[in-house]
Amino acid sequence: MKFTLMLKNEAGQLEEKTFTQTFVPFIYKRKVADLFNKVSKGKITEEKSLDMQLELIVDMFQKQFTLTDIEHGLDVKTSTKQIYNIFYHEILEYPEYEEQLKIAEHAMKEIDEEVNDFLAEAPQTVE
Repeated sequence: MKFTLMLKNEAGQLEEKTFTQTFVPFIYKRKVADLFNKVSKGKITEEKSLDMQLELIVDMFQKQFTLTDIEHGLDVKTSTKQIYNIFYHEILEYPEYEEQLKIAEHAMKEIDEEVNDFLAEAPQTVE
């Protein structure tokens, strides 16, 4: 499992740093499932969920970085992909982010085709 942040080096310059975690205890699968269950039932807000996800990431990576490091070093352009891949792909074993996008795109095309077929076959009413 990998997580990339932009952090200041000793010279004060931002540099990309990728953290790797090769072992994640099973307890995190339960914690993530519990968190997502609470969100789906409306027991916690999306904002609180994001805070809890970031705290879990810090814990899963054995505090190699801090919550503040994430808040200031996680690139907004890659944040969704990175967080998705950690929780959904690595922990819950869903397809990776890019693959999930392809699946969703394919499903939307199928729905679009079915709607077009239905509309083409629907009787036309004349008023």
